[in-house]
Amino acid sequence: MPKFANIVFMQDGSADEVLRDLCRVDGWVVARGATDETIAAAIEYLKNWDYGDNDEIRDEIGAGTRDEVVERDGYVLTWNLGLGYVGLMRRIEG
Repeated sequence: MPKFANIVFMQDGSADEVLRDLCRVDGWVVARGATDETIAAAIEYLKNWDYGDNDEIRDEIGAGTRDEVVERDGYVLTWNLGLGYVGLMRRIEG
């Protein structure tokens, strides 16, 4: 059964740039939403906080019912544009 290591969680001002690029926001309008390309770029950027530590382990993905969730290449990206946060977790097999 997989577990998930919390890598980074950003909200409010610290998440604004990531969310803007991820969801292609222009001012207050979502231009087209997230794409495969913007999701990959957000994961690559947030992986900078992955130091290989497994300090905070969860049994399930930490996401709210209205969060967007994408799992790719062993990482789980979660975000909520309306609430202004983005997070990255790493899948741990075992």
